[in-house]
Formats: sequence, structure tokens, C-alpha cells
Amino acid sequence: MANYIEYDCFAYIASIADLQAKIAAIDVVINNNIALMGQQTTAQAGGTSMYELDDGQIRIKVIYRSVNDLLNINTGLERMQQMYIRRLNGSAVVLRDKRTFRGGWWGGCNW
Repeated sequence: MANYIEYDCFAYIASIADLQAKIAAIDVVINNNIALMGQQTTAQAGGTSMYELDDGQIRIKVIYRSVNDLLNINTGLERMQQMYIRRLNGSAVVLRDKRTFRGGWWGGCNW
């Protein structure tokens, strides 16, 4: 019998140290949630569904009550993923001179 540590999806992602690994783990969880939403919307009975992710070392079990629960979880995961992507890539501001914007879609207005 394998020794597993059980987490919810947010605790699982928080337990990963590397930013790239966190981003990849969030992708896996989001994709599994999307698959679960598809199963739930096509299911005859709209009862409780369980989501389980098992990678051999970690097991995540979460019970969802509705598709809206999954949408809310995915929204939170996507925000978390964007935060990790910004941390990984950094953020920057690009300042451009107004003279570089000649004849664009706005009709070449002069400011």
C-alpha cells in the first residue's frame, strides 16, 4: 500500500516550491476540472461529484456540489496561475513616444 498525502487543490499547489512546477500543476487541476464539468453537465443525475487527482505521490480529493463550484475554483486557480506567471516572468512597463503612433486604426490623430 502506497503512502499518500491528501490535500485539497490549493494546499497541493502551495506545497510545491518551484514556480514553473506550480504553473504546470495548476494547468493539470484546471484541465481535470474542465473534464469534470463536462461529465457533470452531461450526467443524468445532478448529484454530488468527486474529483480525484493521483500522481503517485500526492492524492487530491475534492467533492463538488455543482458546476458553479467548479467554475469558481477554476477562476481562483486561473488568478493564482497568472500571479505565478507574473512572478516568474516579472512585469514591465513600456513607454513609447507619441510620434511612433502614426496612421493607426484611429486615423492618425495627432495629440
